[in-house]
Amino acid sequence: GGGGGGKGGRGGSGRSRAAVCYKEPSINVKCRQGANPWALNSSKDLNTSSSSSPDAHSAEAEAQAEGEEELLGGEGGVVAVLSEEHGALLVQRARSLLLARNSASGGEGSVEYERRASEQPPPVRVGSKVEGWGMLFHCEGVLGKGGWSTVFKLRRVRTDRADVLSDLEGESLSALKVLRQENPWELHVSHRLHREVAAAARSSLLELKWGLEAEGATLLLADYKHAFSLQDLVNAHRRSGKKMDEHVVAFYAIEVLRCVEAMHGAGILHADLKPDNILLRDDHPSEAEWEYDPRGAPGGFSSKGVMLIDYGCAIDRRLYSPGVKFEGR
Repeated sequence: GGGGGGKGGRGGSGRSRAAVCYKEPSINVKCRQGANPWALNSSKDLNTSSSSSPDAHSAEAEAQAEGEEELLGGEGGVVAVLSEEHGALLVQRARSLLLARNSASGGEGSVEYERRASEQPPPVRVGSKVEGWGMLFHCEGVLGKGGWSTVFKLRRVRTDRADVLSDLEGESLSALKVLRQENPWELHVSHRLHREVAAAARSSLLELKWGLEAEGATLLLADYKHAFSLQDLVNAHRRSGKKMDEHVVAFYAIEVLRCVEAMHGAGILHADLKPDNILLRDDHPSEAEWEYDPRGAPGGFSSKGVMLIDYGCAIDRRLYSPGVKFEGR
């Protein structure tokens, strides 16, 4: 997960695991946990174009890009989401949509995405400097590692961007997810979510702000805000031998359902919900009180909850024909 301490990418054990199944009136989704449905051969260059005209940055250009693409799956068809062919189609579709809404201005509704298919990705090592997106970072450590990616903790030491706060003015920590494949799918999902969900739900869904595709790798950058996951909380209670208070369990369960409802409302299925991909959110960590305030005052319940991360298995229903079914095996 790009926004915190969750594990980055899919697991690589290859063991058979139970399916995750979401059922709605018009859709049935099955995706095997621990698998990467978008795995690609990185040597396949599906879209070498990395430039777009100013007109392509407009909403009209994006709508045109979406309208020109044929819906996947066919009416009432079945899509094998773990197939390489389907993964290639999704990556190609994500690239065209990202290029259509790409903008270097950093304005609302834009996303910064760049593809350099013939260039090596910038090296990322603990203790070294990382430069990109008009900023210079120091890599402080590894937040998580999976079969397909590693998430690094970065501290911003310099910025040449007017839209990014300097270290003395605000937050300077970032999370950098380095995928070992050319795949901007998570950036597409993140942008669609933050463009379409209600403002009150955005703090509960990871926002990937910048993306770079290079030869054999993809770099995704997000703000680093929440360090602990629901899995960390469960493990802490197990070690202490204590049970979690049922009021706390109910609170986090409601928060997770609220996030899932927001994602489904935007046409996105997460398809990889697990404690590792659910961060504990506290938007005002300096406030120790958990006093309920129906007005949503800072430090109250409205500023605490969860944040869903890791969109690697997410399904964008708007790219598919009505009634299509997804199978992960």
